[in-house]
Amino acid sequence: MKASVLLFTCVLISCGHGRQKVKYVEKEIPSYNYEVFKEKYLPVKTDNIRLLNFWATWCKPCVAELPYFIEFAQENENVELILVNLDMPSQVEKLVKPFLKRENIAQTVVHLNDPNSNFWINDIDSSWSGAIPATLIIRDEIKQFYEGSLNLADLNRIIKNE
Repeated sequence: MKASVLLFTCVLISCGHGRQKVKYVEKEIPSYNYEVFKEKYLPVKTDNIRLLNFWATWCKPCVAELPYFIEFAQENENVELILVNLDMPSQVEKLVKPFLKRENIAQTVVHLNDPNSNFWINDIDSSWSGAIPATLIIRDEIKQFYEGSLNLADLNRIIKNE
């Protein structure tokens, strides 16, 4: 009896104090040209904070920051995280899906497939050089753009004003 109580207590303690880790479920990754992507994800009016992170599997800083974005979104119910993948279309099945599965990433992932990057990069933010990682935050009809890596402390400072 004591062993089962101890085991139950250990299981409760290891659950992360009520935070649930989202489990990866394989799903299609929608691929959009910029017009459709813009209409679907860039409207300024949103009830939540929309956090769009532009990344690719071949970008080491992008991959390194993903856990911070995921943790931040899991801890903040009012944050809608959209991971915008920029890998080549031929790599979505070969690299992106296996990466998501291996890293247990269950958040929304979309693929931006538009060869006119000179247009859409400038349209997202005129200060964007095109380098990734890059992040667009939309809240209260305001857009904030950040080029370069962000960590959990950065996200807390930017979004929560901590």
